[in-house]
Amino acid sequence: MWIWHNSRTFPIRLSLWIPAAALVWVSVSQAAEDLKQLSDPTRPHQPGTVVVGGQEAVAGPELQSTMISLTFRRAVISGRTYKQGDKIDGAVITSIQPYEVTLKQGGRETRLRLLPKLTREPNVSTKKPDKDG
Repeated sequence: MWIWHNSRTFPIRLSLWIPAAALVWVSVSQAAEDLKQLSDPTRPHQPGTVVVGGQEAVAGPELQSTMISLTFRRAVISGRTYKQGDKIDGAVITSIQPYEVTLKQGGRETRLRLLPKLTREPNVSTKKPDKDG
């Protein structure tokens, strides 16, 4: 049986545990700081975003949605709704498609996409249906 007050090794064992615990505490706090700077790998990629100090920031206009019907076309860009011909940050919206908006500024054309470029675009028709159905 081991008796604590009679043991001569107790101060030696305790003096080894204190620095070890301090080392673990410092390592864990440093690892937590390092993890804060990483972005979430499970989040979908957002085109036009850059990681600054562990936080994603939008680097330019961000296409969030498109609304297309027979009578109008609208796009939600960076939280605001626009139609074809509207200006955003000095660029004119020249085209609104189901997954893409085209901006033109000067002689330069920029495309904002909802999704990464697809190898095969889905068939989306904007033609009016016949009266028969």
